[in-house]
Amino acid sequence: MFNPRWKKVLTDFWGHKLRSFLVIASITIGLFAIGLIVSMDIIITEDMKAGYMAVNPANILILTTPFDEDLVNAIGNIDGVAQAEGVRTMTLRYQKPNGEWAPIDIKAIPHNENMDINRVQVEDGDWPPQDRQIAIEGNKFGEDLNTSVGDSIKVELPSGLVRDIQVTSVVHDQTVGSSGAGGFFLAPVQGYIIQDTLDWLESPSTLNTLYVTVQGDRNDKAHIQAIANSVIKRVEDSGRVVVTSQVRQANNHPNRVYVEAIVAVLVVLGFLVMFLSAFLITNTLAALLNQQVNHIGVMKTIGASRGQIIGIYMALIFVYGLTSFVIALPLSACTMRCWIPGIIFRKWKKRSGNFLKQPRVKSLKSQKTLSMPATSSINSVKKLQKKVNTGW
Repeated sequence: MFNPRWKKVLTDFWGHKLRSFLVIASITIGLFAIGLIVSMDIIITEDMKAGYMAVNPANILILTTPFDEDLVNAIGNIDGVAQAEGVRTMTLRYQKPNGEWAPIDIKAIPHNENMDINRVQVEDGDWPPQDRQIAIEGNKFGEDLNTSVGDSIKVELPSGLVRDIQVTSVVHDQTVGSSGAGGFFLAPVQGYIIQDTLDWLESPSTLNTLYVTVQGDRNDKAHIQAIANSVIKRVEDSGRVVVTSQVRQANNHPNRVYVEAIVAVLVVLGFLVMFLSAFLITNTLAALLNQQVNHIGVMKTIGASRGQIIGIYMALIFVYGLTSFVIALPLSACTMRCWIPGIIFRKWKKRSGNFLKQPRVKSLKSQKTLSMPATSSINSVKKLQKKVNTGW
């Protein structure tokens, strides 16, 4: 059996259903907003890092004058270098369905079937492409090309000659945007060919871009830069000219800046929702406690102390918060499962983890369950005590 204090709490909770609903709804809205914001930060960021590191992204990218595999092997023997690969990169123009011409970045990789750095994931078709064939990065495939695997696209060569090249596969490349300004969304269409196709596209078969991964801490920018300096020196000592160089941590996804911007906006909106929710809680609880003047007077008459009276109403507020927590946690989890895979990860091809298993989300929500309603109502409780008996 419940003692009289808990009977009072449960009677107030269940006896005024509409009032309880308003308080619970107010708290739930605030917790729901917190859940979405925190999970956006935790789940997306962690999944992006894990997915990006899985493709073994280059820590060092160097664009230089033409070189061959001998230089690649020499770079691979430098202390601190884990792997080195050379590719040929070039920019041509392709024709859109509406007849306009737009840039396409093409990468010719000597060993497509055994890519160790900046690996791609095949989504459709055959990999690697064969002679006079091309693979297209899937994020731009439907948007800008409007074609299917097996069809051909028109590519304009440096001489002005236009060739039809067959699309043999669609791939997903998480490193798109990592080597240029503007990141993923401003990057042009990406194409992938074998070296045998270079001559047909009026391009030399030599390499001009060097990808390097480092040993040790791949997320320490100073460590990466130190090794990059050694690599650049070796390239320059070989007689080549370094056009540009770039270092990047292995967990620094190209889309990280966009995620941080989205989260920043949501944080501002979340605080606004929390403020409005707390304001509504304050008004609702103030109205509730004003109706409890007679109840408090009776309790005081039969010997209830100040602490006992405060405890009863704080327990009622805790019940409101706990009920809101039970509602808000699965509601946020359901929203995240439906929203993130369908909108956010549609671009990045990575699925979020289980929301309910994120301890930081549950911990923060638990803290807000206790703190938000309590801080919103404590002044109302104190004012009501003074109203009943100014001697308290």
